[in-house]
Amino acid sequence: MQVAARARLLSRLQFDAAAGLEGRRYLEDITLRVTRAGQNSVRDPVRREDQRWFARLGASYQLLAWLALGLRYDLVVNRSNASEPTDWNYEKQVMTADARIAW
Repeated sequence: MQVAARARLLSRLQFDAAAGLEGRRYLEDITLRVTRAGQNSVRDPVRREDQRWFARLGASYQLLAWLALGLRYDLVVNRSNASEPTDWNYEKQVMTADARIAW
C-alpha cells in the first residue's frame, strides 16, 4: 500500500511526499544450529515475516526554463520476526540532491 501527494507552490517550487507499508512472508523456515563446548543444539524453525515502512519527502525548484534543482529524503524501516542467525531489522536513510536539465 502506498499513498503519495504532490503540490506546486508559486510557479517554480514543487513539493512531493509518499509513504507506504509492505508486508512480506517467506516460504522457507529459518533454522539455527548452535554449537557450544562440543554440544549441538537446534532451535525451533521460524517462518520469516517482515514489515517494511517507507517514506519520501522531496522538493524541486525550477531555476531556469531548462534547469531544475531538487532535494529528496528517503527512509526505509524493516522489522522482522526472525533475528537469528542474521538480524533482518534495519533502517536506511538517504539524502539526494540533483540538477535536472531539459532541452
